[in-house]
Amino acid sequence: MSTMAGAFAIATQNLPAKIRCLLQPDVQSTTLELHNDLPTPTPNLAKGEHLIKVHTTSPCSGELLWAKYFPAILDGGKSLVPCYDLVGVVVAAPADLQFPAGTEIWTRTTAWRTGNAREYTIATSEELRVVITAASGGVGVIAVQLSKAAGVGEIVAVCGPKSVDFVKELGATEANSGRKADLVIDMLGGQTLVDCWKAVMNGGVLLSIHDATLESKRPEGKKDVRAEFFVMESKGWQLDELTGLIEKRQLKAVVDSIWNLNEYEKAFEILAGGHARGKVIIRV
Repeated sequence: MSTMAGAFAIATQNLPAKIRCLLQPDVQSTTLELHNDLPTPTPNLAKGEHLIKVHTTSPCSGELLWAKYFPAILDGGKSLVPCYDLVGVVVAAPADLQFPAGTEIWTRTTAWRTGNAREYTIATSEELRVVITAASGGVGVIAVQLSKAAGVGEIVAVCGPKSVDFVKELGATEANSGRKADLVIDMLGGQTLVDCWKAVMNGGVLLSIHDATLESKRPEGKKDVRAEFFVMESKGWQLDELTGLIEKRQLKAVVDSIWNLNEYEKAFEILAGGHARGKVIIRV
């Protein structure tokens, strides 16, 4: 047995053989199942993988459709376990890396690998960052706070009437304004993307999470608008920058609700409703 394999055996000798885990059994369906007898995953320490005891995770809107519309994410033989945000503690790690056993971490792992709605999971050294405070909030509330931290003078938030005061507390200068903007960020698609094209100035930039429909929604007269597709990437150095903002109190977590793993249906129901304020958290 190699030294690295021996270290893993010692570090994990008290781990359960079976764990609780959420699974999506059919890519054509968004139905999930809670299993109690999945084997504890084994990290490949030689490739920089860490075994993580999961404390909390969080679902992302629309993620249960990713495998259906982007089947390439299944090419690596991953199991269909949802939820890629992660807060936990390292149980086993390569000996020469900066996150030894016992380190509390936060990260978002890539969708090309098995997700984190399970008691133990795998994360790579490139993805991990040390916990300074609570996990980051939802995309919208983070975008508002990052805009403020970057020194943007006017930040217009689009939200429901009950959330106007909330987004202004985060840094928005206006809510639901009809004025045009230099930069518009779309996180919903559909009719919202159509409206975003109307809201961006000529010469401005439109960012959207909907690559498939972005250009098809471009109206006449908007040829000078730069349209860009964006999606979250699992890069630890970006989390380092967010950590710095958290330490300076320029960025804070916003949590909508917290659910236990066996209440996963309620968590995904709230997310699907489109009215979550911040992150929906699943306690594992």
